[in-house]
Amino acid sequence: MSVFLLPIEITRDIEKSISKFWWNSSQASTSKISWISWERMAKHKSAGDGDFFQAKIGNNPSFIWRSIVEAKQLLLEGVRWRIGRGDSIQCNYPVCKTAAETIMHCLVNCPVARQCWFVVLPGKQWDDQMEFMNWVQMIFDSENKSKCAEVVMVCWTIWRARNDLVWNQKYTRINKIVAEAMQHLTQWNIAQSRVTLPSLQPIGEGDGVVVWVRPSTNVVKVSVDAAIFEDQNAFGFGLIARGSDGALITAKSVLHTHLVSPDLADALTIKEALSWIDRMQWPQTILESDCLVAVQAIRSNTPMRSYFGGIIEECRSMLKRLHKVSLFFVKRSANMVAHQLARESYNYPDRSFDGRTVPAIIQNCIEMDLN
Repeated sequence: MSVFLLPIEITRDIEKSISKFWWNSSQASTSKISWISWERMAKHKSAGDGDFFQAKIGNNPSFIWRSIVEAKQLLLEGVRWRIGRGDSIQCNYPVCKTAAETIMHCLVNCPVARQCWFVVLPGKQWDDQMEFMNWVQMIFDSENKSKCAEVVMVCWTIWRARNDLVWNQKYTRINKIVAEAMQHLTQWNIAQSRVTLPSLQPIGEGDGVVVWVRPSTNVVKVSVDAAIFEDQNAFGFGLIARGSDGALITAKSVLHTHLVSPDLADALTIKEALSWIDRMQWPQTILESDCLVAVQAIRSNTPMRSYFGGIIEECRSMLKRLHKVSLFFVKRSANMVAHQLARESYNYPDRSFDGRTVPAIIQNCIEMDLN
């Protein structure tokens, strides 16, 4: 019957038969009492005042209605919201819960993402309302190839951190997000390179770490890095000393107005750091650099007849004399404060800093290492 159109008169006859069935108490009964009008009993659900989930149990409910209402909570726990086109749906980003989860907010404008970009793209400004692809194009147009690779990897790691929070209830610290991004990028670059890098044999605790670690009590940790400023025909380096509490003891930035190779710049930085440590007379010092070539060269016994080799020989000699100084190789992600200070050396040439005078951008990096 459901596939045929019935005449209205036949439909009315069917309704009359149904109503007689409900209101007759028995086949022999001739008197009929209509406890409720058929029109009210057969009212369409669209004419109701609400829906089942909003309905109340009411006064003097029947056993059937009481049983149905009792099961309402079970239905609510398993019910799902039908989104449709999503025109009126607002889903906040689960990491900060302060704004809608758009690509731009998730990867760029979220407070957590901004802290990551503060480290990777210091001083970079952009319009919060711009589209994500426009933001990416802006970065690619203004940064070199190496920095663009870092940006792509950090975006990927921010998204991984978001998924860890949503699916595994695991919160990832900001400094770990940046550290993991740099570690993955290093591994990718090595995998893509046709040149096999010599392996670094660990000689002590702290070799190859990816996150900065506080030194032990009464030990000073000195982090160093160099930066090349090709457009300005210069290079600079940053040295930063911190104690067991992670707080800044002192820092130094130096600028040289001529160009050298990156490896030579790092070797000169280590040499300057060893001289600096010697002058400061700290009882025990850990020296960390993210230049694998320089650290391996200093550790080896191979004679080097070049300007670079001469600097390496001086570093070897000072290390032998400074018995309480240990040199370690660390990943870039564990050396972000020195990296940032080296980048700032062009703005702060030949300067020394303490906790009161250190630039805010460096202090923020120090605090991120402690989070």
